[in-house]
Amino acid sequence: MDREAGPQRVTISREELYRRVWDKPMSRLAAEFGISGNGLAKICDRLQIPYPSRGYWARKEAGQEVVQYRLPPCKEGTPDQVTIVPTPPPRPISPAVQEAIQVVKESTGDIVVPTELRRAHPVIVQWREARKQRKEQARHNRYAAAVPDWTDSERRQHRILDTIFRAVEKRGFTVGSERPEQFFFTYEKEKIECRLREKNRQVKRPKTSDERRWSSYGDKDWVQELAPTGNLVFTIESWCRREDSIKKEWLESETKRLESFVTEIVANILLAGPSLVRLRTEREEQRLKSQEAERLRQIEQARRKTDRNRWRALVEHAERHDTAANVRALLKVLESGGGDSARMIGDRSVSDWIAWARDRLHDFDPANHGAESVFEEISKVTDWTYRD
Repeated sequence: MDREAGPQRVTISREELYRRVWDKPMSRLAAEFGISGNGLAKICDRLQIPYPSRGYWARKEAGQEVVQYRLPPCKEGTPDQVTIVPTPPPRPISPAVQEAIQVVKESTGDIVVPTELRRAHPVIVQWREARKQRKEQARHNRYAAAVPDWTDSERRQHRILDTIFRAVEKRGFTVGSERPEQFFFTYEKEKIECRLREKNRQVKRPKTSDERRWSSYGDKDWVQELAPTGNLVFTIESWCRREDSIKKEWLESETKRLESFVTEIVANILLAGPSLVRLRTEREEQRLKSQEAERLRQIEQARRKTDRNRWRALVEHAERHDTAANVRALLKVLESGGGDSARMIGDRSVSDWIAWARDRLHDFDPANHGAESVFEEISKVTDWTYRD
């Protein structure tokens, strides 16, 4: 593995990975692979590789007795090797975002989140009133589930959001909320959907006595569920132009809290508004181009169909001319065949029938009407003349 170039993609066998997870702590080994400790644990679970539990290395360093689990046989369907792909490093802050952050800092300085919220933003007041009403309704309905009080994490979220709301509103954006504890920013009719939540993680807890009582034989004696981590994550959920390089998520850690990201969050929201406007403009231009291309396509299709129909009409005139020649030859044979031309057949004599046929033949044969008449009739043919 080239350490100067950073972690590289590596393919490792199940046995080798088992040996290495028991050779050093998961966090250090995961860093060598360029992934998180949680990601390495998921890989081990997929390959059915046991790994040290929490506190294993501390107990081992303290000289306490520890247990290393054996690698079970590889079951059918379980891979015997895995390719570990390092997680890409976070994208650097784009120049546009850096410039926006600088503009925000020059106008207001670093945005500071207060330790106490004295006058909440109207949107937050609306959320609090809605929670208060739900609590009051639940208090009068003994069948309704109790509505919890605001947690310390939620109060902290309110302080952060109050700061973000006010900073963004100073720059021409508006803040809205259609449902409790959800919010968005509006810029020139473009809605910037955002979310602030506490990140959860999956944990295993022992089953309660009631849960064990309803378990079947062979069921696990623990339950997997989501538990709050205490760390907040802020997300811009609206789709922005990729070219604008807008950062869309901030996840705090134990060493860097979300309050330190507020200036950067505000700057990216301010960039997201114009980005969405440009995206809407590009989509509208693309829609108009598509409509124009479709219009031209239909015109060309109609032109080609009209041309085919006119040729079809000319072919029909040619067929009529051939038919007229055949009729003319027939009449000539009939006239030279002898017989009583005065004999009455129906309401006409034979000679009258031949005269009637010659009159019809003159009108039927397009050659008798000249080129102008033929092509004038053909010019009236359109793409709708023939329905088949």
